[in-house]
Amino acid sequence: MACNYQEDDAEHACTDSYCSAASDSLEPQWAEVHQEHPNAIAVDCLHDRSLCDETDLASFPAIRLYLKDGSMQRYRGPRRSKDITAFVKRLSRPAITHVTQNAASDFSKSDNVVLIARLASNDDSLRVRFDNLAKHYHDRYSFGIVQGSDASSSVSCHNNLDSLQFNANDLSAVDALQSLIHQCSTPLVAQLTRGNEMEHLSAGKSLVYFFASDHKRREEYSSDIKQLARNVQEYLNFVTVDSSEYPDMLVGLGLPRDVSEALALHNPQTGQTFPYIGKLDAKSVESFIFDISEGNVQPWDGISCQLVISSAKIKAETFGASEQKAKRYLCPPSP
Repeated sequence: MACNYQEDDAEHACTDSYCSAASDSLEPQWAEVHQEHPNAIAVDCLHDRSLCDETDLASFPAIRLYLKDGSMQRYRGPRRSKDITAFVKRLSRPAITHVTQNAASDFSKSDNVVLIARLASNDDSLRVRFDNLAKHYHDRYSFGIVQGSDASSSVSCHNNLDSLQFNANDLSAVDALQSLIHQCSTPLVAQLTRGNEMEHLSAGKSLVYFFASDHKRREEYSSDIKQLARNVQEYLNFVTVDSSEYPDMLVGLGLPRDVSEALALHNPQTGQTFPYIGKLDAKSVESFIFDISEGNVQPWDGISCQLVISSAKIKAETFGASEQKAKRYLCPPSP
């Protein structure tokens, strides 16, 4: 849907779409990007098919950044203005920033995820490995080097979204840096994208999905639920979903397609799903999860909620429970 082209500065970025729900959701975010980067433009591929064909776009919407040296970078992150502008800022500087010991603290706060290598003067091997890591992940994270600062080398990673810091335990291990960046960059509350769907499904944990079409509401929920996510991260992964992009997913998890916001806990291993519509704050979600763990809530039986939601007034006898409980647990099978 959008394509940004720029001749006289550092970048041009591209997005294209067939006016899908995903593109409609992106439009207000792209408008905010344009305020900070006036050279960002939008291209409707229905009317500019030849331009989109030239860029070999296979799925929509797509965001691309073109640097003045002619190189191109695809953007694969959440379609939020703050993430897109951070991506542009990241790629406007070198893959690795050299910082002094005194400046390292400020640099560690400069991006959502920042890795800093403090290298001993003769540690060429780690320097090469860190360089390769930075080149691979330059579009997603920021990398800094403090040269010759200590007798031994160390690598730290700062997750500023969740106020967490991680350190590589054994730098001699082949996968030490890869493991560190994966651990550090995994958010307590992630936004579901086409690029990370399989990662979440294969993580070996149950998923707690929060659906809302409004990105500000999703951010509000993420902030509210973060401490709960931290407490139960060994067993559960929390994910927010733009319901305008995934309307069929709502129905597949036992929720009405047109609900303004809702939640579902899903176990990919067993296939069990527990839909929830009601008050959605940390306390209510924690109570819902506890009720599931205690066996007080039965998994969805596969009958669409759409069939039982006919008005705001829900008859308690339909569910064999109090009206208050029926409003909280709309989808369990009748006892």
